[in-house]
Amino acid sequence: MPRVLGIECVGTVIDGGGTNLEVGQTVAAAMGGMGRTHHGGYATRTLIPYNNVFPLTTDLDWPTLGALPESYLTAWGALIDACDMQPDGTVLIRGGTSSVGFATISIATYLGATVIATTRNHDKVAALHNAGAHHVVLDEGTVAAKVREIAPGGVDTVVELVGLLASIEDSLLTLRPRGVLSLVGFLGDQWDYGLPFPRQPFGSPCFRARRLHPQPRRPCYRQSSTGSLPATTAATSTKCSISPMCPGATP
Repeated sequence: MPRVLGIECVGTVIDGGGTNLEVGQTVAAAMGGMGRTHHGGYATRTLIPYNNVFPLTTDLDWPTLGALPESYLTAWGALIDACDMQPDGTVLIRGGTSSVGFATISIATYLGATVIATTRNHDKVAALHNAGAHHVVLDEGTVAAKVREIAPGGVDTVVELVGLLASIEDSLLTLRPRGVLSLVGFLGDQWDYGLPFPRQPFGSPCFRARRLHPQPRRPCYRQSSTGSLPATTAATSTKCSISPMCPGATP
C-alpha cells in the first residue's frame, strides 16, 4: 500500500508495545524503515521499531526538536562511528552551513575538538562562529592551503558535505597522514564520479575508511540519545543552529 514519507520524527508515545517506553513520553525516532516499510514522519501516527526510538527529556519546542534527529545522528555517525574523532583533534567541516554541518559543529565543539568550518558565503561566516566553529574558511573552490595555514600538520578528521570530486580531493589534501575523511553529503549535486572511487590525488594523505559493522560502536545511538549529548543540547550547553530551509518555513 502507499506509505507516508519521512525518515525522522519526534512526538509522544501512545503505546509502548510492552517495552519500557511509557505512554506520554517524549521521543525522537529515525530510520528503521520509516516511510518505506511503514508510515514515516509525515504521518500523524506511526509504528517504529524499538531500537530506533530514543527517549528524551527536553525543553525544546516541537519545531526545533523536530529538526534535530536525522541531522544529529548523521553528524554523530560521521564524527564518531566513521572517523573516531578524538576530543583533542582538529576537524574540518566542508559545507558548514548545511543542517548536518551545523550539527557536526555542535557535537565536535561539545566533545572538545578544534573545529574549522567552511562556507562559500561571506555573510554566513558569523553564523558559523556563533555556532561554535573556532576557525571559518571562505571556500572559493579550494580550501587546502588556507586550512594548512591553520593546521600545518593537517587536520585529523574531515566531514565532507559538498561531495564534488574536486572538493573531495581538495579536502583530502587537508588531512594529516592517516587522517580520516567521511563523505556524508552531496550538496554539489554530483552523484556519479565516473571513475573508481576514491582517486588518490598525487601527494595527498592516505584516504582511509572504516567499516561500521561488525566493529563495536562507540557509543551506540541509543546510549548517546539518553546520555549527556542530547541532554546538554536541550539544556543549552550545546548550541543548536536551526534555520528555515524554505522561504516562509517555521524554524
